[in-house]
Amino acid sequence: MDRKADKNVMLLTAVSSLHVGGGSNLSVIDLPIQREKHTNFPKIEASSLKGSMRHAFYHSLKEEIREDKTCSYFGTDGNIPEEDARASAISVSDAKLLFFPIRSAKGIFAYVTCPFALNRFFRDCKLMDINYNARLDNLLGENFKGPFVSDQTLVLNSNTVLLEEYTFEVEVKKELKEWAEWFVKSLSEDTIAKSDIASKMIVISDDDFTDFVDLSTEVITRIAINEETGIAKDGALFNEEYLPSESILYSLIWTEDMRPSQNEKPVVTGEAIMERLLENLPSYFHIGANTTIGKGLVAWSKIGGK
Repeated sequence: MDRKADKNVMLLTAVSSLHVGGGSNLSVIDLPIQREKHTNFPKIEASSLKGSMRHAFYHSLKEEIREDKTCSYFGTDGNIPEEDARASAISVSDAKLLFFPIRSAKGIFAYVTCPFALNRFFRDCKLMDINYNARLDNLLGENFKGPFVSDQTLVLNSNTVLLEEYTFEVEVKKELKEWAEWFVKSLSEDTIAKSDIASKMIVISDDDFTDFVDLSTEVITRIAINEETGIAKDGALFNEEYLPSESILYSLIWTEDMRPSQNEKPVVTGEAIMERLLENLPSYFHIGANTTIGKGLVAWSKIGGK
């Protein structure tokens, strides 16, 4: 008997700067963020995201049911005897970058993306049986003629957008505006970016987008303090990389039926698990390091599902 699954795409908006660490580095950045090996785009590993979701879900429940419900849905940890171990009914993918915020001479900042990021998002939506709205398919092929903007919000004159110190000649595309409006309508009401993302969207080339996500992350210099003297420790200076606030990523999430054994009826269906997960997962939760100094706060929204 096949195990039935319920599927969704979870959108994650960085409310504050986000550091999900990728280990140490030999470059000028001592503590870089996680990045994909083949694209070098920032990402959040599935294990980091799922662990944060589990923590937030656990603390959202009443104390008397926290442990049982969390272990039922997210699986047991390594401290549980093998005979009591349970596999997770919830699966989560790496969170991939969809929109990256870049300072703009008009409109404060832009939500920047590229054909590769959008086409990958569309492919992943299809994989999850979710309608992604195909209005952009004809604009994002091999003969990409961008950059495109959704309207005049970012445009300085008839066709110029200035992002950081770089000038782009753009074209307003009604297809992008229509898709952006559909995208916004699919978000929950309290999503941070909902009020202005449709008007600040720009699609640039894959190469230009790659340069921005390589060179325009936040790099913060920090110092350790000597607890006895209250002053900076010698030799304790380090640089830490952050994904900037307003960055938007997405993750695929699916839940499977919980069964005593493979051929028995489910104790809880995947659909019910998905519903309870999304009902109990707080609208905002933390991912990554430095939460005590205000980092890593994200808002999530469900894109859709069967």
